[in-house]
Amino acid sequence: MHNCNVLRVLDIIVTAGTSVTIIIPDITLFDKRMFTLDFCLTRPQIEKLRLAQGTEPVFIRDGVSGSDFILEDCAGDIFYSNSLIPNYKYRIRFGNNGPIDETGTGALNHYININTPCCKRQIDPANGAVAVEAAETTGSTETEA
Repeated sequence: MHNCNVLRVLDIIVTAGTSVTIIIPDITLFDKRMFTLDFCLTRPQIEKLRLAQGTEPVFIRDGVSGSDFILEDCAGDIFYSNSLIPNYKYRIRFGNNGPIDETGTGALNHYININTPCCKRQIDPANGAVAVEAAETTGSTETEA
């Protein structure tokens, strides 16, 4: 039985340092509609994802030539590529009554991820630096005389 609320990845576009766009099938969108994004990737798509630096905002494109919508995490912040985990099932909800867009003229269409994973690469989007684990920073560099 086909479930129209389960979305599969058709392709992924990575512009390193700029954005990651996940292309899904063309679907009917309306406010607060929930989907499961089955983030299973093919080998070529995984190779594309490896180009991501972790600081790229993630967009979801509705259909191959459709519109790109920003993906937010469960806190309403931008969802960065460091949170993308292959084979993870993301629960996403479409919204068209969200924050005001950059022109100040209307609401910004977006997706929000309900189950943001906690195991992601810790990256500071302000400068693109990858956080270093505490265990890596406590090693001694002194030499004995």
